[in-house]
Amino acid sequence: MIKSLFALLVVCAGLVSSVSAQPACTSVSIAGPTNSPPSSWVSHGKLTGFSIELLQSLLNEIGVKGVPKVFDSWEEGLEAVKQGQVDIVVSLKHSLERERYMDFVYPSYNWDNVVILVKRNQNFLVTKFDDLLGRRGVIPAGTTFGSMVFGDFVTQRLKPTVVASYSEGIDKVIANEFDYFMSYQSPTESTIYQKNIGDMIEYVSTYPFGASDHIAVSKRSACGSQIKQRLTAALVKSQRENSLAALKQKYKFIFEQQAIDQEVK
Repeated sequence: MIKSLFALLVVCAGLVSSVSAQPACTSVSIAGPTNSPPSSWVSHGKLTGFSIELLQSLLNEIGVKGVPKVFDSWEEGLEAVKQGQVDIVVSLKHSLERERYMDFVYPSYNWDNVVILVKRNQNFLVTKFDDLLGRRGVIPAGTTFGSMVFGDFVTQRLKPTVVASYSEGIDKVIANEFDYFMSYQSPTESTIYQKNIGDMIEYVSTYPFGASDHIAVSKRSACGSQIKQRLTAALVKSQRENSLAALKQKYKFIFEQQAIDQEVK
């Protein structure tokens, strides 16, 4: 009995020693939406945006280097986070499904309204969720509306068609393939600006829902549990200093300038 107890203590001591000897993380990989400017998008082969710079500055505050990784799509990036191939993700809306494989960092750092877009002169009144029933809706892949009342309404009753991108969904509304496009305001407005189609569409005058943007760490990341608490403290400090406001203006200007340059070409 004494020998067994001694052996158990030796094993436990070894486990504690291996945990304490785990090397500190000095670098982590970052994922974000590939086409959601000015928050996060791919430009000249690199992931950029106010969410990316915010996270990199927070990581720098705690002595960790953040390395953005580029994926072909938002869905591919989320899968990499799920599998632990990427440590941290930005611009993430909460859902119970995502909570299974990510630890969300609180508080959130940004807010975005849901908007409904229709072809010009084909507007309709939305005063309650049920006003959307019976109409053909489309949303971009990777969009979630949470796990509360509106999210359940969308997934269980509305069941909109999912397409690859914001651009494709809006194009299909203009082509009368769908009655409305629904997603978050910032990337929707950026897509309209980039495509220069403001005279072809209009908004339904309601915000049926809104959601917070979060930073989250992969539960399979060896670094996630090491840095989450310190990352939270750095985020709280950043919010007291209101550093995000300047970053949002900076990247809004960068994106709009890129769109102008592209149009000139």
